[in-house]
Order: sequence, then C-alpha cells, then structure tokens
Amino acid sequence: MKSATPAAGKKSIEDEQQTAGGAYKRRNVYKSIVRHMFSYIRKNREEIIKILQEAGYGMSDIEHAFFEVSCYNDMEQQKGNKKQSQSTIKKMVETRSIYTYILRETLFAMIKSWEEGKHGKVSSKNLGTYKDVCFEYYNEAVQVLTQKAQGKTFNL
Repeated sequence: MKSATPAAGKKSIEDEQQTAGGAYKRRNVYKSIVRHMFSYIRKNREEIIKILQEAGYGMSDIEHAFFEVSCYNDMEQQKGNKKQSQSTIKKMVETRSIYTYILRETLFAMIKSWEEGKHGKVSSKNLGTYKDVCFEYYNEAVQVLTQKAQGKTFNL
C-alpha cells in the first residue's frame, strides 16, 4: 500500500500519473526508453557486455536479455498490440536483474545526450517530461543496484 504523503513533499511517478493528463504526457516516454534500450545494446554492445559480466552475468544470460529487449522493442512497434512499455520499465526497477543494469546504462546515456544538447526526436516542449521520468527511473535503478552507471560511451 502506498503512503498517503510523498516523502519530503516530492511526488512519485504513480502520484504524477493520477493527476489530470499525467499519464497521457508520459505515455511516449516509456516507449522511447524501450527503443533506446534496444539502440543502446546494439551500439554499445562490448561495453554493456563488460558491465554485465562484471556484475556476474554469463554470456548466455546476456544474449537472452538482449533478445528480450529486442522483443520488447518489436512489440512496441507493432500495431494492434497492447503496449506494455510502462509496466515493463516498472518491473525492471522493482528488483535487481540484468534488465535493471541495461535500463540504468540506457537512461544514463539518454540523460548525457540531453546534457549535450542532443534531443533527438523529443520536442523542446516535451523534454522536461522526458527528463523527469528518466531521472526518476535512473535514480530508482541506481538505488536497486546500489551503484551509478558504469558506461563511458553514450551512442544512442
């Protein structure tokens, strides 16, 4: 059960979504994160493999995770399927998993890109919403993994 009052007056993602238009404003952010996860593992393959191996994952687990991320991306792009990206992202930060590492590195790369002025397809008007959601999930991933992002390359 959720606490009645947010810690230190700060709203959680769930609280924000319950406000009028909150879920609507954020719906594309989750799809974007899934697409960026797919892009990140494709373009930064060697680096993410090294990070995951240092975290104790074997190559078969890593390859399976890459395949699953590819499936998440494909499902988001298909027409007629129920979109699952929001619940997928939420599950990734609930407990430590290989996906939490991939998510953390991806979010860090997204944030770094924005800091460098690279907004991609995100309009200036929506950038604040994207940043808020990504920072929130990045911080949750860092908390679950008890470690900040390790990546040094940020190709998306």
